[in-house]
Amino acid sequence: MSCVIICPIYKSIPDQFELKSFKQCIKVLFHYPICIVTHNKLDISYYTNILSLSKLNFSIEYFDEDYFKSIQTYNRLMTSLEFYQRFNKFDHMLIYQLDAYVFMDKLEFWSNKGYSYIGAPFPEDVAQAEKKRYLNEFNTELKSDIFFNGGFSLRKINSFIEIIQENKALIDQLFEKNWYEDEIFGILFYQLKKEKFPDFKTAIEFSFECTPSLMYEKNNRKLPMGCHAWYRGDGENYDNQFWYRHIIPFQYLKIESRRRIQILKRKFRTLKKLISIFFKSNVGS
Repeated sequence: MSCVIICPIYKSIPDQFELKSFKQCIKVLFHYPICIVTHNKLDISYYTNILSLSKLNFSIEYFDEDYFKSIQTYNRLMTSLEFYQRFNKFDHMLIYQLDAYVFMDKLEFWSNKGYSYIGAPFPEDVAQAEKKRYLNEFNTELKSDIFFNGGFSLRKINSFIEIIQENKALIDQLFEKNWYEDEIFGILFYQLKKEKFPDFKTAIEFSFECTPSLMYEKNNRKLPMGCHAWYRGDGENYDNQFWYRHIIPFQYLKIESRRRIQILKRKFRTLKKLISIFFKSNVGS
């Protein structure tokens, strides 16, 4: 099975977390061709210099600049026939956004499973909400209750080409109702096409995104092959502290130490105030 690593790039200089993700991709997945996906008006020399110094097999595929203007336009790229046809000499692609992180190279293992699509599974309650939303908007019940995040996902290219060719009108409808590309493919593959897919338990062996502490316990306290949104901390489902412990432990210890010192300082200030009030009240009496 042949596989290409796809790194979408939309800005010239990565931040510290994106750079760490990019370098980890190179370190772990250096056996595979890496392709930067971007537009030709963006200076990507920062990334290509790193790749060149690493002496890796890499390429660049340019798409229209409009695809890189927003999350919505990027989602359009991910559902375009042109995107997958550019890579049809490969069997699979691994989408590796720069908020993803790979822990180990198990690409051959997962490619040989024959799945059309696999990524970090949505939490069960979120997946159920997606099913309810689809039912409300289309008056049709989805056959499955599993969705995968697309930011770190393995995709069988021929399957994606076929399903886009067969369902362009529905894809446009879903976009009009503001569904994201990973949600769209979850709907299309499960609702309309009989393909081979992993169950929830298998999918968390591949990747985590939301509620990583819970997924870690469900995965027998083992890390997956990779993860997505590891430095995102907003929202109840995201937990960057979990990932910091595994990805940047020394930095995490520094952050945690500063946090605990600040807590102790606040407690000490509160204690001083209480002592001061106590002595003032006793002196007054």
